[in-house]
Amino acid sequence: MTFSGLFELIKSVNDIFIMSVFFSCYLPARSIDYWQKRKLKGLFAVLIVITAYLIRNISPMYLSFGSFYMLVNVATYIFLMYSIGYFFFKGQAVTKLLLIFLSMILVLFFDFLVYWIIQNLFAVNYFASNQLSYAYGGIFASQFIQLIAVFLLRAKRKAPIGFNGKNSFYLLQVLIPFMTSLFFIIYPIFVEQQAQDDDVRFFIVVLLFTVINLVHFLILEIHQKLEKENYENLFLVQEFAHREEYYQQMENHQTKIRAIRHDLKNQLLTLVADSHESESQIEKLLGEVIKEEASQFTQNSGINQLLSNKYQRAQESNIQTSFEIKVPAEINFEMRDLGALIGNAIDNAIEACQRSSQERWIDLKLIYFNHMLLLEIENSTAEQVTDFKTQKKKAFEHGFGVKSIQAITEKYQGDMLYEAKKTSFRLELSIWEPN
Repeated sequence: MTFSGLFELIKSVNDIFIMSVFFSCYLPARSIDYWQKRKLKGLFAVLIVITAYLIRNISPMYLSFGSFYMLVNVATYIFLMYSIGYFFFKGQAVTKLLLIFLSMILVLFFDFLVYWIIQNLFAVNYFASNQLSYAYGGIFASQFIQLIAVFLLRAKRKAPIGFNGKNSFYLLQVLIPFMTSLFFIIYPIFVEQQAQDDDVRFFIVVLLFTVINLVHFLILEIHQKLEKENYENLFLVQEFAHREEYYQQMENHQTKIRAIRHDLKNQLLTLVADSHESESQIEKLLGEVIKEEASQFTQNSGINQLLSNKYQRAQESNIQTSFEIKVPAEINFEMRDLGALIGNAIDNAIEACQRSSQERWIDLKLIYFNHMLLLEIENSTAEQVTDFKTQKKKAFEHGFGVKSIQAITEKYQGDMLYEAKKTSFRLELSIWEPN
């Protein structure tokens, strides 16, 4: 096989890699467990992809450049990429085809961009050159710029919570592909002019940079997976903390109820003996029972338990509360997500009120309508809020509540906004039930 054929093989591998990353931005990949249960289908899928790959790389060798060549090139590209999308990613066929056609548009755009850069900076037509380092230098430069684009897109859609919005994380994603693209643009001008037609050296360079970018991607994937697991563990810690707090409150509540029941007989006997104080004593007794009675905010038991817990916390801090809750008994959200979302929102409000020496109040609205859950919470503050920095003493919880709210809102395709006034803060968000 000639070096031209080897370069075409590497080019196709890069195309597959770029398209797979592009697919992963919008479609969930099939899990390893899926293929372990369908080994025969997995073998068939690999054979189909290899066949499509070979057809794409062998067919141009027997065709002269022209309209038919371009048609075959496009058809084999679509066949190869759709085979990968069909077998290895979940989703509708229309979505996969749209992503493939969009990728073709991006390929043409970046090919033209590289051509324009090279023409204007070096006055060299890479794509019309017979020298492989010139011809394929431009092609590989275009491919790695495409890789920068899909890395940035993937970083935006899949970045770990803790790195969300940080420029350093985006820079880490694109640094090596950018250096690779720059290298392939300048390589023929500053290196190959000293040794013309050194195809062996250029092939080694191409192979080396391809492997480096692949390893770079795998390292980022492992890092992102570890970050995701770390935050999932923090979610669990937070969930257990909320449950422990709730169970402790319920235990205290039951202890007080037993104490009231234990004294009830003696109190009733006293009331019978002293009819003059009966009315005031009955009112006092009813007041104690009502005070210890668990609040009923909604028929949804999980949310009601959470709200009861937060309501008691607010009362203990002398915070006036107004809860408007319209949530059915059954909704199609994960309870752990709702617990973290609602719990963190109220915790932040209570925390802000506790720092205020003025009037303390919290207004909460939680309304479910047409598969959407709307949460609106407003609370008093000691001063105007300028950031989301927490005042918690535990370092590991620093800022996690806000990140948790943001992450869950994004998970359910929701929107979030806030308004900071001079002495109050309002948070409003909406999330949608998954299909």
